[in-house]
Amino acid sequence: MIGVVKDFTFHSFHHEVAPLVFTLEGGSWFPYQRVFVKVGPDNVQQTIAAVGETMRVVSPGYPFVYSFLDDAYQALYQRENQLGRLMTYFTLLALFVACLGLLGLASYIAQQRTKEIGVRKVLGATLGDILVMLTKDFTRLVLIGFVIAAPLGYFAVSGWLSGFSYRVGVGPGTFLLAAGMLLLLAWATVSYQSLRAALADPVDSLRWE
Repeated sequence: MIGVVKDFTFHSFHHEVAPLVFTLEGGSWFPYQRVFVKVGPDNVQQTIAAVGETMRVVSPGYPFVYSFLDDAYQALYQRENQLGRLMTYFTLLALFVACLGLLGLASYIAQQRTKEIGVRKVLGATLGDILVMLTKDFTRLVLIGFVIAAPLGYFAVSGWLSGFSYRVGVGPGTFLLAAGMLLLLAWATVSYQSLRAALADPVDSLRWE
């Protein structure tokens, strides 16, 4: 035995670190089968060509086949990468549909409360008061949806992470960040209709009363 090194992961994180032994065998009857070479980012093709020439001298008669270690590690997580892309597409689609629903609902509510908004403005309500009145209902809906979805998301993510021997934890900060982003997205979606209703002339909404 020449030495002992610290544990390192040579499989995916689905598996725990297992014992590994490196042996060095030589002789003319046993050519080198696999060699790991650290290659810099510059002149990669020239470096590969030089390594190939060296290997043909060291192990003549054997083909020189090379691959990159980072590609091999990337292949270990091919399923996770595909799942990540799929979840990204579905998330964007769900957000798009949800924003369309919020926009339509905001337009409908603003139209239904046109007279109320006009009366409030006549009685001295400010632009901020009208915006708060129109957005607080959507804020309440988003928070209710988040309270329902957060436990489901926690159990789903925890179940997925349980398949890894080495994993990160899911803390409350992740869900608080998600809630904040959802609120900002909801406010940005309904802000146009809310501003349009709040800036409307109350004379136009009350003239037929």
